[in-house]
Amino acid sequence: RTCADRYAAALGGMDWLTPPVEPAGYGHTWQTYAVLLDAAVDRQALMTRLLERGIENSIGAHALNRIAYLEPYCGKRSFDGCERAADSALCLPLYPTMTGDDVDRVVEALTDCAPRCGAWPPPRAPSSA
Repeated sequence: RTCADRYAAALGGMDWLTPPVEPAGYGHTWQTYAVLLDAAVDRQALMTRLLERGIENSIGAHALNRIAYLEPYCGKRSFDGCERAADSALCLPLYPTMTGDDVDRVVEALTDCAPRCGAWPPPRAPSSA
């Protein structure tokens, strides 16, 4: 929870991504910390740049209607929300032994890498908490 809160504070002001929302009165398990990237951001390029900086990451969602095996069950229909998430969700590192310094390192890498991947305006430097 502490790391998720730290991510939320650092990423909340970045116009090119949307952090996850925890509705008031509900608790989140924080199994993953998945953000939605703006359509202008090249997710694959950002993922590659983060990996080059030693930041593990992954695709945040898959659209089941795009998986050939499941097509008979989904049909040829479009699911806008599902497809948007499949195209733009990015999972950032989140693990039990993660520290605040680890979160800061991820945020710093995002801040440095994102402008070269289509993020605009350039991210603000994270404030130290």
